[in-house]
Amino acid sequence: LIALAGLLTVAWGMVFSLSYLEAAMHYTAAENEIRLWDRPGYAPSGEAVSEALQYLDSAIELWPDYPDYRVMRAHALEWRAYWSQDGADEGYYLAAALQDLDVALAARPADRRGRAMRDRHAARVEALRALD
Repeated sequence: LIALAGLLTVAWGMVFSLSYLEAAMHYTAAENEIRLWDRPGYAPSGEAVSEALQYLDSAIELWPDYPDYRVMRAHALEWRAYWSQDGADEGYYLAAALQDLDVALAARPADRRGRAMRDRHAARVEALRALD
């Protein structure tokens, strides 16, 4: 019975580790692309932007409570808002980013960078609403 409990613990640990590793790989793939977006002269394709967001969605699906994944997705959504040609789209992406930042800040309330990003997004969303 003790051996079975030990075996189950090891098996659960392996599944837990594999899921974490998969989420981290998705996050890293997205992060590597997103970090290029603020380089002068670099213009990501629509496919690259969608792929980065899909990787982040996968990471969040595997580890929904890990705040770094949410902050990076908020950063990607901030870029989408920046590139949008329509105020309604910009507001949509910024509002989605705010939701991610709220979840991330609930898990890590002392994150000053996340808090500053959230405040910036909230101000822009309010400015867009004032235009309506």
